Amino acid sequence: MNQALANIQFQRDSFGRAIAQDTTVADSVYLGNNVTLYPKVRLDDKAIVMDGAVLERIPIANSTVNRPVSSVFSELSIGEATIIGCNTVLYTGSKIGCNVLVADLASIREGCDIADGVVIGRGTMLLYECTIGRRSRVQDQVHIVGNTIIEENVFIGMGVIMANDNDIYAHVSAYRSQAFKGLSFENMP
Repeated sequence: MNQALANIQFQRDSFGRAIAQDTTVADSVYLGNNVTLYPKVRLDDKAIVMDGAVLERIPIANSTVNRPVSSVFSELSIGEATIIGCNTVLYTGSKIGCNVLVADLASIREGCDIADGVVIGRGTMLLYECTIGRRSRVQDQVHIVGNTIIEENVFIGMGVIMANDNDIYAHVSAYRSQAFKGLSFENMP
């Protein structure tokens, strides 16, 4: 078993919530039923975490993964008045700004930086180390590849799937990324 997981001590309550030691939850935060907070979560004032959400999950890998994975907890911070939807999974080491909406069933992998006023749609997946600029909108069922930078005030429509599997170009719905204003990729040629 992963050592980081083996050492967690949770406080559990009658609503099915599991809150690990070493979490910071402001008094005005709402936590729904069956929420899990792993160590090093910080929830600021007026944040809302809906039923079934998992915050601060660490990645766990076996030999099928082709990138380095660190299964260590690092702070997940969630800003004031941010809403985390039902059954959303937020991985370790991300920063989510104020007044952000992360809709139901979204998954945000480790190391992402989401600025203030962003909307992340239902069922959307952001892979590791993504940055999303202020007031951007990423609609439902979108897949954003790792190391993507989305600038301020960008709109990404429903169902967009990004792929960078050829190490030369990042593709967005069959078009090269350079066709989308405000979208850039870190470390891409």
